[in-house]
Amino acid sequence: MLSQHTLRMPHHRLYFFSCFKHSVPYRLLLWLFFLFAHAASAQTPSSRLVPTSPFLILNTDMHTSDIKRIDTDAEGQYILTVSTDKTAKLWDAQTGELLHTFRIPIAQGNEGMLYAGAISPDGETVAIAGWTGDAWDDSHCIYILSAVTGTMLKRLTGLPNVINDLEFSPDGKYLAAALATDGLRIYSATDDWRLVKSFTDYRSSSYAAAWDYSGRLGNGMLRRQSASLRPSV
Repeated sequence: MLSQHTLRMPHHRLYFFSCFKHSVPYRLLLWLFFLFAHAASAQTPSSRLVPTSPFLILNTDMHTSDIKRIDTDAEGQYILTVSTDKTAKLWDAQTGELLHTFRIPIAQGNEGMLYAGAISPDGETVAIAGWTGDAWDDSHCIYILSAVTGTMLKRLTGLPNVINDLEFSPDGKYLAAALATDGLRIYSATDDWRLVKSFTDYRSSSYAAAWDYSGRLGNGMLRRQSASLRPSV
């Protein structure tokens, strides 16, 4: 015979039916079910943390997915490649030898896919980004790393969308970041990576940016910025 039971929880009243009114194992299973359901419903976006468990990945010399960007330093000593396999690699341009594999925090899904990468003109600093940081920050970030040691030097946070391209100025003083639907950001590489300028009045995504040798900056929207970082024609 069916019997109705009521389970009272804070702000909730749950009803379920039992075919075995006095079955201890059955009641235990039901209590466990509601315990796990309540724990799952208590999760909020603020509980999204950087993963601490290790990921099993293949350690290959070559990329295992699309290469999205290739860059070199001013002297042509190094080649930087970034990929949607969630790694960036630094190569010796003369011998083709792999020097470093840069690994950033990743998670399941798109988190960690790299679309943008740049190496400073002096060959000492690497900037990489893409779908980076969103899984735990609800915003995106740029990773700054040492090209010499491979260690992370800085994380530039708070970007509202995916980063499609990164470009160092010819003198190495600035880093430009082209974003999906949210314009362009300029950082000072000589002042602790301070954000010095934001261009946000864009109606679509920017997929590329480039500096000329006078310091003017152009991007995928075919806009040109002056060396003073003011809009110009």
